[in-house]
Amino acid sequence: MRLKRTNEVQEAECLWILRDELPTVYRDIGISLTNTIHLLSIPKNAHPRQTRPTNVPISSPSGCLRGSIAVGGTQIVKASIERVVKQSKKSSKEMKTFETNIVKSPYLLSAPHTCKLACQRALDTLEEHLAEQQYGYKPSPTDILRFLKEFQSQLQNAKECLSIDNSSPPQENFRQVQGFNPQLPEDVILQVFTRMGKLIVRLLKVKKSSPPDKKKRAFLATVKEDQSLLNFMFEHGSSWYTVIEEDVGICEVPNVSSSLSNLHECQRILQNVSDQLSVVSALCSPSFLNTPCSTTEEKT
Repeated sequence: MRLKRTNEVQEAECLWILRDELPTVYRDIGISLTNTIHLLSIPKNAHPRQTRPTNVPISSPSGCLRGSIAVGGTQIVKASIERVVKQSKKSSKEMKTFETNIVKSPYLLSAPHTCKLACQRALDTLEEHLAEQQYGYKPSPTDILRFLKEFQSQLQNAKECLSIDNSSPPQENFRQVQGFNPQLPEDVILQVFTRMGKLIVRLLKVKKSSPPDKKKRAFLATVKEDQSLLNFMFEHGSSWYTVIEEDVGICEVPNVSSSLSNLHECQRILQNVSDQLSVVSALCSPSFLNTPCSTTEEKT
């Protein structure tokens, strides 16, 4: 009798979560995903002031990389990048050793673009799930728990687009000439990518070198792009090259960092309601968990 009463109490709480709390969570996540897609898009037929790119400065821990990058949606509209070093340790005078502008239009940032597509897929999944219920489909608590798990995975995929390092190996950008003015010197590699919601500018100077031995090659295979690439070796064509200088700059791009924050919040509130539902459903009867129940108002 006590177990039956416990089941009834938990089942009532489960229904409250499904009918009162979950719709609010769905609404908040839908709004946040829509805002994120908007942040990573350039509105069509909008006033020029609304499409004006965000111009952000490049900050460098070493102080060597300078310049700015203008980002609109998921594209670099323009960028000016230069490397400056002191003439000597005792002198405060500086000399410019490198300068270029990104002039390719548009220079697509792959990670924010992929994130926008992932957010749209997640939003479509959510809207389809809600539409099915509005037109008569009644999922069971078990069905909803399964959906929440799959939906959480979609949000994780979208977040990872911006949070993980998405840089490419140096050899993929070696001797890249299109889109830069002045053109990059043959011994310079310029990479622009995202990491933890920030835009990273990485400038590498390389020199031709002898092929590495087997031990060195095995080590190179373990090096990840988010680590320092100083002294990293790579093969291009029939020759080997070594990275002899590395400078890294960071740009705080508002729409990218805000998008990552939105996805963090989406995951947090979805995980919170999923955990509540999982705990409560563990004390519900199997028959209840597999009984269809309505969580939205049906359309007639």
